[in-house]
Amino acid sequence: MTRVGIAAESEGDLSWVCGLADRILCNDVEWIEPEVIDSFRTWCGHDGRSWMDVHRVSDEARVRGLRCYGHFDGEPGAIDAHMFRAIFLLFLDEDTRPDAVVVCRDVDGDDERVRGFHQASRGHTIRGSVQPWPFSIIGAIASPEIEAWLIAGFSAPTSVEADALAIVRQRIGFDPRLHPERLTSKKPEDKKDAKRVLDEISYDDPGRVKESWASAPLEALIERGKASGLADYIGDVRSKLVPAVAGIALGTT
Repeated sequence: MTRVGIAAESEGDLSWVCGLADRILCNDVEWIEPEVIDSFRTWCGHDGRSWMDVHRVSDEARVRGLRCYGHFDGEPGAIDAHMFRAIFLLFLDEDTRPDAVVVCRDVDGDDERVRGFHQASRGHTIRGSVQPWPFSIIGAIASPEIEAWLIAGFSAPTSVEADALAIVRQRIGFDPRLHPERLTSKKPEDKKDAKRVLDEISYDDPGRVKESWASAPLEALIERGKASGLADYIGDVRSKLVPAVAGIALGTT
């Protein structure tokens, strides 16, 4: 059984990020079907929780006496670098460590968050020497936010949805599904705000969003998600999580 640590901004992110990873596992590993995937991997947080809240990790690490602060290879930490380090240290401090850790974080227009993630992902310092983390690290770093990923996967098969999409395209000047990275976040009044656009093209129907996300071709998500972090996430899952799950299932790791 592969243990996969999951850290996210909200519980609502889990169905999108974990669901996509599970779908890739079922697609790429011949003997894994959706009905039995729970026999091959388990998602976990820390302290027996089902997921880790990124907003609480710095305080929790401090309580445990874990050193989150300091430089990264001699460089000051970029935005969120110490938070990401806290996530990895908390998973490292678990009695049963995960085999892989997935971190979900919205970029929200600040690319320094991406740099901070990569800084913290390189490893941790032991007696002055940087050591790699003992688990694979997979970034679900969404630019500008997770809703942009959902828009990339949204289909509009009905005339009503097609009309709604056409109205949005005319207003913002591009197809948001093809260029989700050009959307914005944090300002609902912005005509290109990802949450606003998603609500408009889906008629604020969570069921339609979920249906589209679950059925969107992986190849389309990769092509549309090259600049929003989505293609990178799929690549990480395929290069790091798939081999871990398949190897453990075969007894080779």
